[in-house]
Amino acid sequence: MIWCYRIVFGLVRVNVDDLFQLLLSNTCGNPYKLFKDFSNSSVRSTYFCERVVNIWNRFPSQIVDFSFLIRFRKSIEKNELEVLTN
Repeated sequence: MIWCYRIVFGLVRVNVDDLFQLLLSNTCGNPYKLFKDFSNSSVRSTYFCERVVNIWNRFPSQIVDFSFLIRFRKSIEKNELEVLTN
């Protein structure tokens, strides 16, 4: 999730558009939703950019702090990733 954060917020030299389609939204959940393309291939489901989308999109903005990487990391550790993804 830390690596996904770094990609989405441009903290690494990777083009976010090559991996994810960002859907900025003010509706429920977090405002940095990622779009997941439909795929019939089971091979594609093992790719990093496919595996993290469902977990990332489930992060509630009232629990996970997206303002800074350190705050994001601490909010995930504090709330335990397993609790956030269920």
